[in-house]
Amino acid sequence: MNPSLVALASHLPPWGGGGLSVVLLSRVRAVRNLSGEPFPGSASEEQQLAMRARTYGALADWAAGNSFFFWLLEELTVPERNFFWERHIAGSDFAKGPFRTGVALFEESSLSFRLNDGEHLKFACLLPGLEVFRAYERVDAADSALSQRLNFAFDGKRGFLTADPSDMGTGLRVSLLLFLPALAALGKIEQVAHAVQLLGCTFGGLFGPGSSSESCIFQVHNRMTLGESEETILRRLVGIGEALVEQESAARDGLEKSFSDRVPDRMARVIALLHSARVMSLQESLVLLGQARLAACLGYLAGEFLEKIDELLTAVLPTHLQMRHGEWVSESAQEQLRAQLLRQTFAGAQLLR
Repeated sequence: MNPSLVALASHLPPWGGGGLSVVLLSRVRAVRNLSGEPFPGSASEEQQLAMRARTYGALADWAAGNSFFFWLLEELTVPERNFFWERHIAGSDFAKGPFRTGVALFEESSLSFRLNDGEHLKFACLLPGLEVFRAYERVDAADSALSQRLNFAFDGKRGFLTADPSDMGTGLRVSLLLFLPALAALGKIEQVAHAVQLLGCTFGGLFGPGSSSESCIFQVHNRMTLGESEETILRRLVGIGEALVEQESAARDGLEKSFSDRVPDRMARVIALLHSARVMSLQESLVLLGQARLAACLGYLAGEFLEKIDELLTAVLPTHLQMRHGEWVSESAQEQLRAQLLRQTFAGAQLLR
């Protein structure tokens, strides 16, 4: 296992950061390409290596002595590459990337950079909670600094030029990771998804459209990057986040009033499974953790469990789980390790009401 990845996985902050009830994560990502250079998909291997060296040089010069992690994709195994997908740093196809890709991570500023991942440069900031504008400030500062060292491809009418047409314009993708268990329990997720789509955004599960939503964790991001200002995109996502915080809070009140006799029973069953199961699939663990997180938010579990659950939301994922264990194991062994981790965490859990 790559030792720097293992070390990083052990102390990156959880998505929710503990105590953040609805918006778990804000992510702002920008796409930039080098003027006059072919996109990675149409470049030769020699050109890809040269462009990666050029963008890395600019990044290192900007860092000016501040340490950061850097990995070459070709030196990582597929499970190790999946770490970046599980952390929402890269997409699901990242592990199969055919290009000479590099990944840099500035741990202290929560900034990540991908070199030659379909585009010459993708960089993002991930922060717990509804922190869209703070994340954007860090991305914008990096953009300004790197634009002084690299000549980015830009057109006066079309904005920043990209290999993926959906990123052309501002090149800005803003996304939120939201915990919406009460809205899901009351059957209102389709209504939420429809409203979000009408606002020009995409709504999906934990890892985007088409992914599982049984954990009650959903993702929202802007669909348009052309013809809108960065501020318009940012404010739209903040507005959606604020509205969903309000709706989810109201739904939780309604859930307890409408199902006051069933909620405590359901929470008791969830906790019993978490501290007694001997085998646990990823899907089942995420469902149960979602229910346990709702229990903590509603006061059925001690507040200390909220932070523990937020840590588990990534710790139970396959790559994180195996890095914690220290070796790669079979899927059946992972299910046993996952159950053991959950039992240890919830061994002393008791419902407060």
